[in-house]
Amino acid sequence: MSQNNFRIIGIDVGWSNLAMVVTDVDLDSYDFNSKSRYDFKVVHANMTDLRNLMCHDTDNCMFEQHDRKGGHLVHHYVESMHEWFSTADKIVIESQPIMSTHKDVEQLLLVYIKQKYSNGKKRHVRLIAPQSMHAHFKMSKEKITRRIEIVKITRKYLEELDVFNRSEIKDHLGDSMGFVLFYIDVHLENYVLKSKPNPFDKFIFSNP
Repeated sequence: MSQNNFRIIGIDVGWSNLAMVVTDVDLDSYDFNSKSRYDFKVVHANMTDLRNLMCHDTDNCMFEQHDRKGGHLVHHYVESMHEWFSTADKIVIESQPIMSTHKDVEQLLLVYIKQKYSNGKKRHVRLIAPQSMHAHFKMSKEKITRRIEIVKITRKYLEELDVFNRSEIKDHLGDSMGFVLFYIDVHLENYVLKSKPNPFDKFIFSNP
C-alpha cells in the first residue's frame, strides 16, 4: 500500500446485528486505461448489538441513564467507533425503506456521524440503496439467496478476520463489505478525478 490511501467505511444497518467494515484503498494502484479495481485492504470489521451498549459516563452524557431508546444507543455506538469514524474519508451507510424498523438507526447514524465528522463536507457520509449494490453484483431477487451470494462475493476479503469467522450470520458483514466494493467500483474513480489538480491552473486564462 502506498501513502496515498483512502479510507472507506461500510455500514450494514441493524439493531442486533450492526456491521461495519473499514477498508483502506491505495489510490495510486488504479490503472485508468485498463479500468482495473483499486488495491485495498480490510483493516477492521466489527458486529455490534446496540441493545448491549451501556452508558459509562453518566455525568457527561446528554441522555438520562434510564433512557435506552435509539438516540441514546446509537449515540454511544458512534462514540465507541471514534477511532474509525474520525479517520474515514468516506462512510457509506445502507439505506433503509421508509417504513423499516431500522430506519431510525439509519437516520441517527447519518445525523450523528455527519454532525461530528463531516467538517462541512456534504458527501462525506452517504446512503446507498441496497438494491443498487444487488444490481451491481447481479444478485438474486430472493432475499434468502442474496444472503448466500453476498457471503460468496465478499468472503475472500473478510475470511482472515476473527469477527467474520466467529459470526454465525456472516451476511451482515458481507453486506458491509459489499457497500464498500460498490462504492469503489462505481463512485471512487469520479471522486479521484474531481480531486486531481487542474493542470491548466498555472495558465493566466484560468485565473481571471
